[in-house]
Parts: sequence; structure tokens; C-alpha cells
Amino acid sequence: MQESTVSQLTSTYDRYTQAVERLGRLQTVQRDQQIKYAEAERLVFCLSPKFKSQLEWDLRQRIHQIRALKIAKSRTKARLKKYEILKKKSAKRRTKKHKDYTAYLETKLQRIEKDIRADGKVCIDLSSRLRLATAENHTIAMEELETKKKGRDSAVAEFTQATKVCDEMQSKLLDEEAFIFRNELLNFIKSGKYAIEPRQIAKALAGLPYSTCRRSAERCASLSSTIPVSLNHQLFLFISSCWERRIERGQLPLIDWFRQEVLGLRKWFRLEGRKQGNPLRDRLVTDWYFLRKALEAASVPISGTIPKHYFIAQQFISQSLNPNDPLERIWAEQEKLSNV
Repeated sequence: MQESTVSQLTSTYDRYTQAVERLGRLQTVQRDQQIKYAEAERLVFCLSPKFKSQLEWDLRQRIHQIRALKIAKSRTKARLKKYEILKKKSAKRRTKKHKDYTAYLETKLQRIEKDIRADGKVCIDLSSRLRLATAENHTIAMEELETKKKGRDSAVAEFTQATKVCDEMQSKLLDEEAFIFRNELLNFIKSGKYAIEPRQIAKALAGLPYSTCRRSAERCASLSSTIPVSLNHQLFLFISSCWERRIERGQLPLIDWFRQEVLGLRKWFRLEGRKQGNPLRDRLVTDWYFLRKALEAASVPISGTIPKHYFIAQQFISQSLNPNDPLERIWAEQEKLSNV
């Protein structure tokens, strides 16, 4: 983590912004150079001797196909003329009518003529491409490809270098931000003037790095949040409250005191005019087995300086969400408190 000040952080942020903008421009240049290189590569292939041989073969096949179509056209015309003569003779002699193939032959003739025109256009296109596929043009295209390759490689190298610089600037920016944020938050916590809980921490961090944690917390103090407190934090607050008020239990054992407090929680509350169950009470009633185990574990001396209510909350939440023994979920079901 790199030590920094707000002015240094601002300067780093400006340089990082410039690096990102340059990276965006170079990315566009690289993409354009890649497209140009791909087009030049395609042109070289189209002018290559191998592709020229393929074009010549295709042209011969098309010419052969056109010749076959013209023969079929001639035969179809002959058949059509024959049926027209036969139809006239049949009408004069009033003999038995023959099946009329005129419409079928006319349709077939139109289809053949359409295929001849289409193949003729293809032949014209193949011929024009063959005229361009010369050794001289292929040499020119190869030289152009080499030029485009150099341009593409240069753009890739610049983009790679810019990416490296951008990553380094981002890493430096994050390090400087981390130093300022942690230093400010540490001073805020050590001051002991403010309650250390999630919403208060969020208010303290909101103005960083351009304002101190103390100033940010003061300015945000009047702001209310519409985001509900998480269930785990509600569990921690409930356990902390019960633990801090444990002296009120008198001669009542600690576990019975917690059971009494759990059952004393509200069962229902209204949200937007609708009656809903209390998720905090439901969780504690259902997982009472794990809370009891956490309280029993807390009765044993704990190594370290962790406060007992933190330890109880930590044990309860972790064990209830991920029991060590799969059978504990069955035991918890058998031991859950009566929701009365």
C-alpha cells in the first residue's frame, strides 16, 4: 500500500483518466488496422494462383452448364411446338383429346431461360475476376499486405503498452485510495466519538477521499436510509443487547434469560399496511439449538481479547448457517422453541 495525500490522489486520478482515454483511442486504431489487414489478406488470396485455378475450373463448369441448359431449351421448344401442332390437328379432326402439356412446357422453358441468364451473369463475374488475377497484381497485393501487417503490429504493440501503463496507473490509484481510506477510517474509529456500526461507517466513508471521515459523518447524519438492516446485523444487535443487560436477569441462568428475551420479541409487524412475521424472532426460535450451544461455548474462558457478545454472535451465525454435523439440523428442529 502506497502512502498518499488527497492532492497526490487527484493527480493520479487525472493521469489514470488520460491513460484510459488514450487506451480507448488506441483500441479503435488497432481495430481499424486489423480490419484493413484482413481485407488485404483476403485480396492476396483472391489474386493467388491457387484461387485463380479454382476460378478457371468454376468458369468451365458454368460454361458447360450453360451449354446443357441451351440444349434443354432447344428440346423444350421443339416439344412445345410439337404439342401445339398436335393440338391443332386434334381440334380439326375432332378425335380423342390428348393430354395438354403446353402450360408445363412453357413454365419449364421460362425456368431454363432464367437459369441461363443467372449462369451468364456468374460467368461474366468470373471472367472479370480472372482478368485481375495476374502475377503482377498478386505481387502488388503482397506488398500491400506487408504494409498493412506492419501497421497492425505497430497498433497492437502500442495498445499492449498502453494497457500495461493503464493497469499500473489503476494499481497505483487503488493503493493510494486504500491508504487514504484506511488511514481516515482508523482515525475515525480511534477517536471514540462515534458509534461504530454499518450505517455510521457508510456515512463516514461516503465523502472520502475529498472529505475526512468525521466531516462526512457529520454531513450525512441527517440523511435516512431506505435500505433495511441485514438480518445478521439484527442478530448481533439482539445478542449484544441481551448480553449487556444480563445483570437484569437476577438469579435466572444466562441461557434461560436469552430464551425469555427471544420469546419476548414481537411476532408480527406491519410493513406498508400488511401484517408480516418478524424474521429476527423466527430465526432465533428456529435455531435456538445453535444459540444455546454458542452461549455454552461462551461460558468457557476464551483466548484472546474478543468480547463475549461478538463471540456468541459469530458462533451462532456461522454454526446455524453451516453446521459441523449434518445431524445438528435435525436436533435443531427437535429443540426449536414453541412459537407462541
